[in-house]
Amino acid sequence: MHSGDGADGLAEAGPFDRIIATASVDHVPPAWISQLAPRGAILTDLRGSVAGSLIRLATGETDDEVESVHGRFLTLPGAFMPMRTRTTSPYRDGEHWDKVVYDRRNPQHTTTEVNPNLVADHPSLHFLTQLHFAGRRVRFYGRAAGDNELEGRSSDASWFSVSLQPDEHGCYALAQGGPQRLWDSVQAAYATWLRFGRPGIEEFGVTAWDDTSQQYVWYEHPDSSYRWPLPL
Repeated sequence: MHSGDGADGLAEAGPFDRIIATASVDHVPPAWISQLAPRGAILTDLRGSVAGSLIRLATGETDDEVESVHGRFLTLPGAFMPMRTRTTSPYRDGEHWDKVVYDRRNPQHTTTEVNPNLVADHPSLHFLTQLHFAGRRVRFYGRAAGDNELEGRSSDASWFSVSLQPDEHGCYALAQGGPQRLWDSVQAAYATWLRFGRPGIEEFGVTAWDDTSQQYVWYEHPDSSYRWPLPL
């Protein structure tokens, strides 16, 4: 039995053939990679504040010293609680969302052709939206019975609110405000998703080195020109 920071692993007991994490992470802790035995594998729930999935990351089929792992996302969602940095906060980075003030006095009002129901419900679009948020902590609200809007809020006080019902032109009423335009990222993710042919989450994968500046999500294959840096 050992008590400590899960991101640090347990070097004195390694190297490990398998590392199975039962808390979600937004990147692969370098210690897990460096403590992995040749031909070893990591199973973890890799997710940001909006979306993610289980992923199996493996070393190469050699006995060389382990410096990186690679693997594709699984269709199993995982949904473990996040590994947190502070024992005093239940949130991943110790944020205090209850103290964030959202200024709604003078929002940008417009419409969008992107169906917010699809954004909220389709797993791979949800995941691609997470990639386009580029590490920002965002939460979606709404979609419960009787809700008329989908809301998004970021820990930097950015926000959006979009109607779940289209108007006579097939567009959805949208309001957003704060330091960043969150829905613009949603629309960019939707355009990318359509361009890719509505891919499943299993068409995305991760390459992670034991250096956090060299970890990224890729589309289709590790050498793809489409990459998004971790953390999620």
